[in-house]
Amino acid sequence: MKCIICTILVLVMCLGFAACKNKPVQDATDIPENTPDDAVTDTGEKEEESAVDPKTIWNGTLIHGGEGFYDPEYDYFANERYKVCVFNDYSTIADDQYEAVFSGWCETMNIEFGGFIKAENHLGRAEEQLRNLAAEYDGIILRGDFEYRFSTTLNEEGCPWVYWGDEHRDDEGNLLSPAVTIAESDIGTELAENVVPYYKENMSDIPAAEIGVMFVTYSVLPAVENWQTQFCETVSSLAPELAENIVIVDTNIPYEVESFDYWYDIALQENAQYKYWLCCTISELDTTNAADAFLRNGLDNAHIFTTLSPDAVFSDSGIPQVKTVVTTPFELWIEPVIGALYGFMTGELTPDTIWGGDENSCGSVAVDSRVTVTRENYGDYRLKLDEYMSE
Repeated sequence: MKCIICTILVLVMCLGFAACKNKPVQDATDIPENTPDDAVTDTGEKEEESAVDPKTIWNGTLIHGGEGFYDPEYDYFANERYKVCVFNDYSTIADDQYEAVFSGWCETMNIEFGGFIKAENHLGRAEEQLRNLAAEYDGIILRGDFEYRFSTTLNEEGCPWVYWGDEHRDDEGNLLSPAVTIAESDIGTELAENVVPYYKENMSDIPAAEIGVMFVTYSVLPAVENWQTQFCETVSSLAPELAENIVIVDTNIPYEVESFDYWYDIALQENAQYKYWLCCTISELDTTNAADAFLRNGLDNAHIFTTLSPDAVFSDSGIPQVKTVVTTPFELWIEPVIGALYGFMTGELTPDTIWGGDENSCGSVAVDSRVTVTRENYGDYRLKLDEYMSE
């Protein structure tokens, strides 16, 4: 169960320590070239935009002067070549994509990337392992459901670090480490706003009574429960004929149930009147399990909408049932993770002052640039990100 929570937190919330107001979802084929600096008004508020310009986010125009982001004017090769790694306690289907993006940013900033290092499955041994890594590496990125004492361990060893994938606060709610946040508060609405147009454009000749609408939730996490509510309300509003066809699958399974397959199979068998399915998933595990369940139950007319990496689901070895991905590209939210760590290693940035932090609480930065990617525009999406990474 712990792995499920971690998977959802990393893949969906993407370091989601806080939330900020969403911008409209933008199609990957319609990314404007640039937005001038005056996109921020004198009052500090952003003007109304019809779409998000990733470059204003990526280059830090709208985020505290770009602290912790890649600066093309900075000579990273004038400093020593630092060595960093990711210390994590679980693996995901997207780790190859994560590693590729980490490697890309590290190379751009003159950093040697040591890859993902799996923590020992024992708290004491993992802590000793971390101390040894602190002696070998100049900086460490923590990912997983680690004890707070791990941050103390790194501080004792004098090793700069950032936390990737979970909230790190004290009992009073103050951030103990800088937070890179993702605006995902309306993801349920955005998924529904992709599902309904797809249904109307591609399934209009199918009786609504034959179409099931599945949302895979995880009731332990309030954020996911909120997305479920958003999804159901939006589908019911935009396509009232489907309102009674919504089926919720909760993967918060009791310990006596050994397989997730049970819940998917029960849901599909109890709703056998539906020959076609529109399905929304949040985590990679949910997406692969749902896809397998549809095939296992003889349903080859399922269309999945998710928040996973387009690189993971649209590749030759991906998940063919996935039609649309609503996501923040890895390249966007990994950039400040590496950039902040670089600043900590050089001493030019400090954890308690970056992004508006103070002596009581570290600061946070919101990367707000989600895109909608389909199989049709995936090539353009990938090209745009490759161009950005090579600048």
